[in-house]
Amino acid sequence: MTFPHPGHRHLYRIGAAVFDGTNDYMARGADPTGIADGKLGTWSTWIKSGGDGTTQLIAGSNQAFSTIKYGFKKAANNGLTVNGRNAASTSILAVSTAINAITNDGLWHNILISYDLGAGACKIYIDDADATSVVTTLTNDTIDYTTGNMFIGADSAAASKLNATLAALWFNPTYLDLTVTANRRLFIDASKKPVYLGANGERPLGSTPLVYQKVPLGGVATDFATNQGSGGNFTITGSLDLAPGPTG
Repeated sequence: MTFPHPGHRHLYRIGAAVFDGTNDYMARGADPTGIADGKLGTWSTWIKSGGDGTTQLIAGSNQAFSTIKYGFKKAANNGLTVNGRNAASTSILAVSTAINAITNDGLWHNILISYDLGAGACKIYIDDADATSVVTTLTNDTIDYTTGNMFIGADSAAASKLNATLAALWFNPTYLDLTVTANRRLFIDASKKPVYLGANGERPLGSTPLVYQKVPLGGVATDFATNQGSGGNFTITGSLDLAPGPTG
């Protein structure tokens, strides 16, 4: 792959992985290495929806509970919801967009989420625009990040499967104020195109995040299970397909 000039954060291409909504998902099989319970989190991904009208977990964990302990999903109304629960499974983070925020329109969309429960802050941005709509719960408490597993594309019961194509899924338990334009530019440029996150996703923070799933240009779909972050690889159930990703 030819990387962009060091002074540039865009003008590059990445691959993507197709989750078919029927058989495909990925599981870590353990907590991401180095994760600890906390109040902070930032997520970013590029997504092209393949189907509407069902609940679909994009990434997170609901180990041993019927609702997710942490992560974000596409709801049956095609809105997005970010959730967090404490060790007692009490909801402490529930923030949503309006309905039809992500639909099967054939287009790539960027999802960018960041929260700090200690400061009472959570924002969801879609395509560089504030899509935060409903704040149901935002409690100064600690999210149970140590559930024993993490999933991409389904929940712990292999349900709520994702019908979408994903590229550049990035997560770290840190906070970025997304109302600050410069912080959004770490992931999406002013033209609403992807920016180069670094070989290991290190450019936004200056250090490697826990999770960074991508398909390098010229790679294969199974590359999406190889975590370029520090938290360890995932295992694929089903068979992901390769697709071209968004182009910066």
